[in-house]
Amino acid sequence: MEKIKIEHFTFTYPQETNAALSDICVSVNTGEFIVLLGPSGSGKTTLLSQLKKEIRPAGESFGEITVNADYVGYVGQNPHNQIVCDKVWHELAFGLENMGIKPLDIRAKVSEMATFFGIEKWFDRDTQKLSGGQKQILNLASVMVMDPDVLILDEPLSQLDPIAATDFLAMVKRINEELGTTIILSEHRLEEALQLADSVWMMDGGALDVCSPKEIGEKIPFSYLPVPAKVFKSLDSGAVPLTIKEGRAWLATQSINIINKERTQEHHDAIAVKINGLYARYGENGINVLNGVTAEIKSGEIFGILGGNGSGKSTLLSVLCGIKKPYMGSVKVKGACAMLPQNCENLFVYKTVYEDLKEITKDEETIKEYARLCGIEHLLYRHPGDLSGGESERAALCKVLLTDSDVVLLDEPTKGMDAEFKQDFEQILKTLTEQKKTVVMVSHDVEFCALVCDRCALLFNGEFTSVDKTCEFFSKKAFYTTSANRMARGLADELILPEELIKALGAKTPEKEKTEKKCTAVQTQQPIAKQKKRASINKYTALSYIGLLIAIPLTLLFGVYVLEDKKYYLMSLMVICEALVAFAVSFEKEKNKSRKIVMIATLSAIAVAGRFIFTPFPEVKPVLAIIILAGATLGAEAGFLTGAVTAFVSNMFAGQGAWTPWQMFAMGVVGMVSALIFKKIKPTKITLSIYGIVSSIAIYGLIMNPASLIMWNPEPTFDMFISTVIAGIPYDAVLGVSTAVFLWLLSGIFMDTIGRIKTKYDI
Repeated sequence: MEKIKIEHFTFTYPQETNAALSDICVSVNTGEFIVLLGPSGSGKTTLLSQLKKEIRPAGESFGEITVNADYVGYVGQNPHNQIVCDKVWHELAFGLENMGIKPLDIRAKVSEMATFFGIEKWFDRDTQKLSGGQKQILNLASVMVMDPDVLILDEPLSQLDPIAATDFLAMVKRINEELGTTIILSEHRLEEALQLADSVWMMDGGALDVCSPKEIGEKIPFSYLPVPAKVFKSLDSGAVPLTIKEGRAWLATQSINIINKERTQEHHDAIAVKINGLYARYGENGINVLNGVTAEIKSGEIFGILGGNGSGKSTLLSVLCGIKKPYMGSVKVKGACAMLPQNCENLFVYKTVYEDLKEITKDEETIKEYARLCGIEHLLYRHPGDLSGGESERAALCKVLLTDSDVVLLDEPTKGMDAEFKQDFEQILKTLTEQKKTVVMVSHDVEFCALVCDRCALLFNGEFTSVDKTCEFFSKKAFYTTSANRMARGLADELILPEELIKALGAKTPEKEKTEKKCTAVQTQQPIAKQKKRASINKYTALSYIGLLIAIPLTLLFGVYVLEDKKYYLMSLMVICEALVAFAVSFEKEKNKSRKIVMIATLSAIAVAGRFIFTPFPEVKPVLAIIILAGATLGAEAGFLTGAVTAFVSNMFAGQGAWTPWQMFAMGVVGMVSALIFKKIKPTKITLSIYGIVSSIAIYGLIMNPASLIMWNPEPTFDMFISTVIAGIPYDAVLGVSTAVFLWLLSGIFMDTIGRIKTKYDI
């Protein structure tokens, strides 16, 4: 039975001309295991996101995708980003809670899944204290507890050490074989993944080619092949071996001519980094992360640091670059130091990649040269947040290289990188060492470390337990070694690279391929275009607005004079319900209404938090500013609902009372009128700030001041109204000025961010 069927599907992102996916035709049967591979930016993540409607991006599409699954599970490449709860047990239960499963059933499902994945020993631990491997296992278990028919894995091994990666794939294999779950795995590290596959999908430039695992020798570029297949293909033809076991069996039939070789390495004298007895921990009473690390790293050397998740590798780099201070020991770094962090998105602070690079240097030619070197010319005017994992890594690398530092620290630089760009990256590192620059690289990519490093070190329990020249380092290891060394172990222990093994077999390594890079998102201008012009308000929408402005005040007066302000919770809910009824028609007509509702909820939460934070300053709050921005960017419905929900929820902290429904109405009207005004006027810092002052006095003040009089005196006179309004003007003016200030400070980032989200998800 077909679980997924894709028929002539083409997809283009908003504001882009080239298709990200081009005429995809493929199907997946129930229980099938698919391995998806291809260059960074080739469309892999885009294709996977189309299979799960909750994360499906906005854009123009043709063709059809049919997914015959009640639930599609998804695990991404960053172990940290998918966890939302503080405890392991709660993370496992979180999805089931949101599905409305009964507590007893949740308990049964969670306990069974924790047992299946071997989570019992850390079931009660804080999620933030887990290693990367444990976090990724937890992510997988949290998805599997919801019993998905299809499991999508988008480069889940990219931040796992070799042992953790093996354990993770073993779990995936059990899920496929024992539970019959359909698996689609996107991955660059293929030595272990391909042996699980029923079918292989190769993507390039948005196009998809399908083959069986045994056909990869003919269908897939040489640089993407697993090591056993590379070695075999250089000498023989036919069905290639995929596993180390198959490779060793074939290699035993061959004649190996072992040549004594010494890896060419320049002699280094000067010490670039000297580490002496480093001890570091998190928290005054925390467990040591570094336990007396000592090493000398020479100028012009590429020094690789390997080790398990949680062994202290990233902490060591943080100490070397001065981000974290050790409590004992010393570090001496010769010259300037720059670091590429593991979460490379932290380096980006501007709206485009180009602006981020320009922060380092104003020289246009230098920026272009380094962008070309890192293969990101076509990404310069993209927003950093819209890049794929591999693209983001290359852009961050470019920014680090532009600093021209003497010592370059790289934390997992090859995660998300495709095989082709690793060839370019190898040359980049060689260029740095030729310039006598020192590279200290933390990596789980043993194959790449074996290729480029002069020396390697194994960090275990916060200290170096092994430091050696690269050849000796990998030839002495059982697990932290290369596929070529595993394949040749017992026959030629000193060979660690596939090129060395191929040469020993008397064959030539094929020329490294340099295919033309296919850019699926070439842009030459700012990525966020002007917003689409909104349609004018039709008569039915206008009537709903008018009805809203009449019905809610009548409801509030009913609460004052009939219910005598004793049912303000009921009145508050009636205000929200009336707003929802008034806007129901327009919401139902919208294609992505659920995403808009999420945006309203998010903006309301930010406004509530803003009111809570500024509690000590009664008239100085960012609340109205956020409500105004919600209306200006998302429309009248969003503006009113953001205001009403914000007032209702924030009063849970500030204090509920008869004033709550009045505040809901006042804040809602401020948001709604904001949308109506900025439909005609361009929302700039100046126009928004002016509206902030005017709306605080002429809308919020003119509603809340008379309301306070009515609440405390049910029989007010006209003179009382005038006096109340005049008395409230100073307070309203302070609120207006503070709202204007917040609009001036927040409007830029809010308008840009919401604009990007609207464009990306077609809200």
